Amino acid sequence: MQYRPQRLDDRDAYRGRRRAPAPPRRRYVAVSLTALAGAAIAATAVGTLLPDNKDDHLGAEGPAWPTQADHERTQAAELTSRQTRSSGSVTVADTASWVLPMRDYELGSAAGNGADLVIGEGTPFAAVHAGTVLVAEWRGSYGNMIMIDHGDGVVILYGHASHLLVKPGDKVAAGQTIGLVGNTGRSAGPHLHLEVHVNGRPVGAPNWFKDRGVDLQLQIQGL
Repeated sequence: MQYRPQRLDDRDAYRGRRRAPAPPRRRYVAVSLTALAGAAIAATAVGTLLPDNKDDHLGAEGPAWPTQADHERTQAAELTSRQTRSSGSVTVADTASWVLPMRDYELGSAAGNGADLVIGEGTPFAAVHAGTVLVAEWRGSYGNMIMIDHGDGVVILYGHASHLLVKPGDKVAAGQTIGLVGNTGRSAGPHLHLEVHVNGRPVGAPNWFKDRGVDLQLQIQGL
């Protein structure tokens, strides 16, 4: 009689041995979702601990320092401004004095070399010295900003204005209103931000002004 192997039933193959019970499918899905949620929470926590990689005041949305294009626009605008003044419609007084941009403000704490003059929005502010407007436009974290070339390598930045009352190429006198205080750009409240740059490098504004007879803290200006 020829031997024919018989196929064992699956239940017979494991008879006498214990099989680990397979977890219910619903439990497997729940465990997977819990693991994913845990990973997401961990990633969020790590992101919170990392420093916020934002640009500093000078670097936001490009450099604030005037570019070659700014100078070219200023030269063209200055030519138009000279032609306008020659017609008698604009009068600018020549003066060597340095003055406060406004009064009755509170001197805030500014980062770096600048100075923050805290006062109500809409307050007019003036040029601190005679010069030529290089930039008068929105500039990233500075908001509405004015940069004036005051001669001898000195360029002063006036930031966060609500309105600009000058344009590139304009000649301004010391004490002439050039804008209104605002809260534009990266700003925690209405104020005027001043920065002084000499030969392209920032210097400490309060001490620099004091050397020219203007005390920003005491709000005193020389005659």
